[in-house]
Amino acid sequence: MFKYFTHTPVKDSLTTHEFVGDKVNRFDGGVVSVEEENLFPQPEIIMAKEISLDMFKELVADSRQINRCRAFVAEKIALKYSVADEIAMLKREANDPKRVLYEAYVAECKQLGNEMKAAIGYM
Repeated sequence: MFKYFTHTPVKDSLTTHEFVGDKVNRFDGGVVSVEEENLFPQPEIIMAKEISLDMFKELVADSRQINRCRAFVAEKIALKYSVADEIAMLKREANDPKRVLYEAYVAECKQLGNEMKAAIGYM
């Protein structure tokens, strides 16, 4: 089970104090996700605050990390279907064998993207 936090990294003359732990997933804007078993006590100076999954999703929805997952899905689909092919598939009847294969492939690609997001606590 994942826990979600916001924090403020603090630089001093010797180091940068940040969220600490094993396998911490760092997102833009001082947001992290970490599996509960990898959670360590945090330095007070970073003002770590636990947040809900809903708040986490809202804060990281347009982050580089989540956008990479989306891009992976789009690129995987594009390896097999051009934009023109995709438009043509959507014009076919829902039970057309080619459209059924296309939709199955898209669903498979989306599932891979969802697995990537789940691995970083987004799902």
